Parts: sequence; C-alpha cells; structure tokens
Amino acid sequence: MFSLIAAMVLTLVLFALLKERVLYLIFIWAYIQNFVLAWMYTSGWAGTNLCQALLVIKEFLLLWLFFYFLPQLKRCCGGRWPLPLRILGLFTLWCTVRYLAAVLLQGQGFVENLWYLRVASFPLQILTVAIGLSLTKPKFANRFIRQMSYVTAGMALLGILIYLIPETTFWRNHVDIADYNLEVKGGAGDSALREQLGGEDEKEIEEGLPGNARGHEEFAFLSAFRAFGTVGDAVGFGHLLAFPVLLLTFCFPRNWKTNLMLGVTLVALFFSFTRSAWIFVLVGYAIALFRKKRYRLILGVVGTVVIALMIWTPLVDWYSNSLAMLSWDNPQEDHAEGLVWLYREGLWQRGNVFGQGLTAHVPESGYGLLLVRYGMPAFLCILWFCWALYRSLRQSAWGDRSLFLVAQVVPLGMIVMLNFSYYPFSFIPYLLTWFVVGTCLALVPAKGEHIGELT
Repeated sequence: MFSLIAAMVLTLVLFALLKERVLYLIFIWAYIQNFVLAWMYTSGWAGTNLCQALLVIKEFLLLWLFFYFLPQLKRCCGGRWPLPLRILGLFTLWCTVRYLAAVLLQGQGFVENLWYLRVASFPLQILTVAIGLSLTKPKFANRFIRQMSYVTAGMALLGILIYLIPETTFWRNHVDIADYNLEVKGGAGDSALREQLGGEDEKEIEEGLPGNARGHEEFAFLSAFRAFGTVGDAVGFGHLLAFPVLLLTFCFPRNWKTNLMLGVTLVALFFSFTRSAWIFVLVGYAIALFRKKRYRLILGVVGTVVIALMIWTPLVDWYSNSLAMLSWDNPQEDHAEGLVWLYREGLWQRGNVFGQGLTAHVPESGYGLLLVRYGMPAFLCILWFCWALYRSLRQSAWGDRSLFLVAQVVPLGMIVMLNFSYYPFSFIPYLLTWFVVGTCLALVPAKGEHIGELT
C-alpha cells in the first residue's frame, strides 16, 4: 500500500511539473515497462510491491491528465461533447454502474476487479486527453503524433533484436517475464483474456516466457520465439505496431527515412505472428486505398497475400489449420470458440442482458468481454460509438486528409477486431491509436489550420 501511495504522490508531482509533456513518460514507460520491470524483478532489485507500484504509474498519470483536460471539452463543437464522445461517456458510465453493482450486490471484489473497470474506461480517458490537448495546443499534438510514430518504429527494431539475439536461457536467468506476470500482475483465474499471466505451462516455466511468446510449429524454422518486443507479449506487440504501419504509409512524406521505418515496422509486425493485427492492417490498407481510388494497388496487395497463401508452405499450413479450427459445431481453438460462442449463444443468453458479473468466465472475444462483464447495453453502445465515430470523421470537411483517413480505419477495424480480442481496450497497444483518433475528433468542427501531413 505504501508503494502505491508513493506512486500516486510521485505522479502528481510529475504532472504538476510537466503538464501535457507527461505524455512522453506515459507512452515511453508503457512501451518498455514489462521488459524493465521483469528484469528488475528477476534480478532481485525490486520486489512485488515496488513493481506493482511502478506498473500503475502510467495509469495515474493518464488519470491526472484526464481530469486536467476534461474542462477543455466544452470548447469542442460549440460547448458540447462530440457525439462519439458522449456515446463513449454513456458506455463508460454504464460499465462503472455495472461494476459497482457487481461489487455491492454480487459481493465481488472491489480492488481485485479494478482491471476490468480500467479496460472499459481507458478509451474515454485517452480520447479526452487527446481532444483537450488538440484544442489547446494543436501544434504540440501534431508533433507528438509524429514523434511517437518514430518511437514505435524504434520499438519495432528492438522487437526484432529481442526476437533474434538472446539464447533460450536468457529469459529465465535475466528477464523472467512469465514469473513477473504471475507474481506481479496476478494469476489468470478462469479468464481466457488473461491466460498469458498464468505460468502453469511447463515450457513457460522452463523458458521464463509467456506462452504466446513461442512461435507456431509451422514457423519453428524461423526462431524459437515470436517477436514480442519490450511489451513482453506477442499479441500486444503486434497490435502496438499495426496502426503505426498505416501512419507511416499514408501520413508521412515518402523518403528513405520513412521507408526504412516502415520496412522495419512491417518486419516486426510479421514476426509477431498476430493474425488479428495483420487483419487490422489489411482492413486499413483496403479502406484507405479504396478511398484514394488506388484500385490497382488494392489488387496488388490482395494478389500478394493470395500468392503467399498459395506458395509459402508455413503460411499455407497456418491458414489452413486456422480455417479447420473454425467450425460452427466443434471449434477447436480459443478464438474460434469465442467467435462461435458469441453468435451461437452469447447474444441470445438472458444472463447477458445485464451481464453476469466480473468473475464469470469470458470466452476469447472482445464482444464476449462486454456481454459477460457488462451486458447488452455495453455491447450496443460500443457499436453505436464506432459508427458515430466513423461518420463524424468521414463527414468532416477534412475527411479526405491523410490523418483523418487513417483515423477512420480505427472504428471500422475495431468492429472487426472485437470479434477476436479485447485489444482495442488495451492500454499499451492502442495508446497512439486512440490519441490520433482523439486529435482528429477535436478538429472535426475546426477550420483545418492545423490539419496536415506529419512532416
């Protein structure tokens, strides 16, 4: 408890000194915290309590920024919140009420289940900060997006090096991420969404890596591990890099530096072997190129993917196995089970109308998380939010600008992604994504003086 109080006081001091510049600490610490804290924990330099306190530093900093920028929203859209943010506020309010009901009426732990409330409230927090910052200091917001795109390209390079260089025993001896996840972040319980925090798997215990860091058998010849970067999680690392790929492609001037960063980020994204992140990027490319009327390039991208699926044996096997597991009657993989459960059972179960509570089993599904934890109102609100967000960005006078175009990909991609995972609500992978969306949303009613390429 003392460590948490100290972390709260420290973050208040940092916020008072830095104000909006504290965003640099939030982003950079979020991107490296798991690697650094696992190293400190494994080396014995920091115990469980200290690591837990350091783990929530980014949470406190974002919370102070949220309260700081909340009053700035009255300047947006003639003194009213933009419609997407109002819907997201309604969503967050409902999730908070449902959380309190679970605690007060169902006897479920207040502190133990705060993680689920944070998941639901994160998009509102970061969008509020982005909108408030863009209204008060638009040049800073634009510059910050550019700089964080450079940082994620650097994270991609580090991810490749972490993927290729260390020996198997390095993780157990020096950066035991599996043990750090289990002891510091907590056990997995029965939630498929947090199974990576377990540590029960023998290989996981032996190697000191979370289970999803190991590569698929079809790609075993490439390396012993998937690329999981400093975030210590392969799927999170893939989603962290997906949106910057779109930014580097469509929003940055074409030169050798941009091409180099884009190439490195694409390579790291590929070696994360994260299908949902790949799908997000392909959806994003398809939407952006279609809007730009680059039909031949769309055919080229589709053709490249089809050829790869036809001639590269490991990718063919992986694709074929994924399809084979997706069965309406007998799904054989977590994502397949979650997807089938959602449309066959989840949407029609009475118990999901108002949610089953915070400790009920959740299938591997973002929509499943919303239904089981918070009920049908949360599910419907998030679909409404995605549609309203897309319409607001699309119908803006600046809807065809590159940054706005890439931002429009997010709500459409989110509708797809939530079938498979909760990652659009995850702090680390979607920090930059939601910040860009919030920046554009703030400028929807503006005259466009500060809307341009990220040069």
